[in-house]
Amino acid sequence: MFSYNQYLDDLRRDLSANFNISQSPVKTTNRYDLYGEMNIQNTKFALVKEVKIYGYENNEYLFLRREDRLEEEDIVKELKELKHIAKDIARPHREHMSSHISLILVTTGTIPESVAKLARKFYSQKSFSFGFKGWADIYLTVLSLKDQTVETHRKNKITASFFLPEKRASGRS
Repeated sequence: MFSYNQYLDDLRRDLSANFNISQSPVKTTNRYDLYGEMNIQNTKFALVKEVKIYGYENNEYLFLRREDRLEEEDIVKELKELKHIAKDIARPHREHMSSHISLILVTTGTIPESVAKLARKFYSQKSFSFGFKGWADIYLTVLSLKDQTVETHRKNKITASFFLPEKRASGRS
């Protein structure tokens, strides 16, 4: 079984190729062990770079922390806070298309069934300026290092599979 610190170090190493790993730029009531931000800009130019036809931006934000005492009420409160500050996280503007915001809770124990059910059901989308400045999708991912399982909404399965401990072990030498 992975220790949490070992898991976090391996994850930080793997994410650093595509994500800026830093402190969260927004204030929250919770402390996160890892904050990652990835920004992708797509732009179409006409002949020269000075003549821009259009551009759009897709972002992904990860908020990860260890939580061995998984209480459904506390998680719901934290998700409400993330929904409330989604505009501060995504920073929508004219070329913002979408943002993917993930709260990832890692436990060294077993995931309670009520929390697993919450993770499978929770999905929230927040639109900015009626969609003219894009939207943000918010997901909850709960991961057990002990059982090597991950629980999340079906729309987030591919992204969440990256966080499985076995993926971290296969990348180790």
